[in-house]
Amino acid sequence: MPKGPALALVFEAISILGRLSEWVAMLTSLLVYLGLLLSKATPKKIRLVLVLFLAFQAVPIFFPKSFALLGLYHLSLGAAALVIVLSGVISVKRRIFLGLVTFALLAAGLSFSINLYIQGQLLPLSPRLAHLLFRSGEVLAVAAALWAPFAFGGKRLLSSPLILIPMSLAILFYLARERSPVSAYIGLLTVWSTGFTLFLPSWLYSLSLFSYFTALLTGFRARANTPGNLVTVGLIILLASRYSPQQISHGLLALLAITILWGKPSLGKTL
Repeated sequence: MPKGPALALVFEAISILGRLSEWVAMLTSLLVYLGLLLSKATPKKIRLVLVLFLAFQAVPIFFPKSFALLGLYHLSLGAAALVIVLSGVISVKRRIFLGLVTFALLAAGLSFSINLYIQGQLLPLSPRLAHLLFRSGEVLAVAAALWAPFAFGGKRLLSSPLILIPMSLAILFYLARERSPVSAYIGLLTVWSTGFTLFLPSWLYSLSLFSYFTALLTGFRARANTPGNLVTVGLIILLASRYSPQQISHGLLALLAITILWGKPSLGKTL
């Protein structure tokens, strides 16, 4: 896609900031994981899941050409998230949200794994299956965003001036995507930053953006380490991890967000 000098400079700056933020995110998340593993507040089952997940994150570094192990690496995030979501007692509404996120991650991970197994000629699978799984995961991720206000009490924000923030974001995204001469660039930036391919109607992504940020801002004014505040922290980290995590840092952030949103009150002091 042709770009003018000014736009090329913007893309280069975004790329540099992206690489820098990736390293910062990876180091920060590893420190938080270390704190969770050393904390007595973390249940033993969750500690074991985190250790196994972290072990799989070393696969791309030490076995970059092993299609079989790389396939398992892409599945490790969804599998670890599923174990965490099914552990303990949490509200039905929150479990629905985390379940949608988890199965979205599983679908994306399985899609990547199938492509690797096809590339390595390990299994006679069709690329169409990988494509279908990836799009199914995106549908689940959008559904999770739409459900977020119900899972985390976002309806409380409707009477607050803060509701103007998600409303503005949703309207701006829709106008930029549907009415802007640079809509193609908006789509490209969305794929790069979030992993969404935007194959669904734009109004649905706008509505999911509104819903997600409504839930995110609900605990914005809550005190540190309170359940409301941790929801906001968890949703921000989940947003940063993007749909279909491909980098190690993305996977680390995604599972960290799910662990926070899983909502064990005793973990608040650790985090």
